[in-house]
Amino acid sequence: MAFLKRKIQLFRGLLDGDFAKTGPSYVTWDIVGRCNLQCIGCMYHTPLKSHDPPARDFSFEVFQRLCDELRDVGTHTVVLQGAGEPFLHPDLFKMVQKAKANGFEVVVLTNGTLLSRDKCERLIESGADTIKVSLWATSPGEFQQNYPGTPGHVFDRILDGLRTLSDFKKTRGATLPKTFFYYVINRNNYHSIGNAVDLAVNTGCDGVQFSIMHDASREVGSLVLEKNEIRRVEDDLKQIETRLNDLHMAHNIDRVCFRYQIGEDVLDRVPCYVPWFHVRVRLNGHVLPCVRCAPGIDFGNVHTHSFKEIWNGKASRAFRQLTMKRDAASEMMKTCDCRYCCFVYDNMRVHRGFRFFRPFLQKT
Repeated sequence: MAFLKRKIQLFRGLLDGDFAKTGPSYVTWDIVGRCNLQCIGCMYHTPLKSHDPPARDFSFEVFQRLCDELRDVGTHTVVLQGAGEPFLHPDLFKMVQKAKANGFEVVVLTNGTLLSRDKCERLIESGADTIKVSLWATSPGEFQQNYPGTPGHVFDRILDGLRTLSDFKKTRGATLPKTFFYYVINRNNYHSIGNAVDLAVNTGCDGVQFSIMHDASREVGSLVLEKNEIRRVEDDLKQIETRLNDLHMAHNIDRVCFRYQIGEDVLDRVPCYVPWFHVRVRLNGHVLPCVRCAPGIDFGNVHTHSFKEIWNGKASRAFRQLTMKRDAASEMMKTCDCRYCCFVYDNMRVHRGFRFFRPFLQKT
């Protein structure tokens, strides 16, 4: 019932043209900028370019206030992640507990290197719903290719952490957090994606999620798959899907294949509805519709305004108006990095229901 209500309110806002009638369905939250790995494709910590020192960890006090404000506007899910490694934040488990107390579904995205026995136990106690362990490899050799300068034994440490979490869940009879092996596909690992399922099974994961690497840092274009390699991956994913279904393991293969099918020219094929259902809260408090948006697209800052003021403020409403005008949006968003957009599946789901109304709104 709550989902249906949010959907109705979303469409009411779309018909209005710029004023959202419900809050973002989910919020992606940068709570820490420090990281103990250097993933080669990371836009924040790749070893291939220098980076500014990260901002201070997100304040727990501000986090509490913003959780209350998000609850009041009807947000459903909170995703705690980087620009860094969330388990480096000293208040991570307090943040999870606060978000759960406010009724949110809580997802934690981690590199898995810090899943000690103590942290696994505290993670279960905190009430987190889902943990996604990002691992771009199925062997120590692949690991060293994707994490230059990091010893191969760290790969085994991550797998041990997953097993530890699985063992604690079994011991306690706990079903949460659901644990996903999160595999980012690139030229270093695309030939062995089937092995990701083996590792997920062997470490007690509940499922596997795949993602597409794009050249976020503009330094690793050589790791982006070519068309013939993408076709091989799509074929492999179809076989993997059958296996995962037989194992009753959750996955997102339909979403990943759709992203590959849409390709890089996303805005020419699917309108952007992201500012109606999602925001990214940055370490410095700035609120963006998406981290890949063009420089200057900024809805406001949680340190100076309430979320309610930001969500339907002047900047957010202006951005929504432009995304409704396809030509204007395409022109404005040429500097956005929408290649293989991670929201394109959600955008298409919204568009299937709303496409009949867009021509009328674009003329107003």
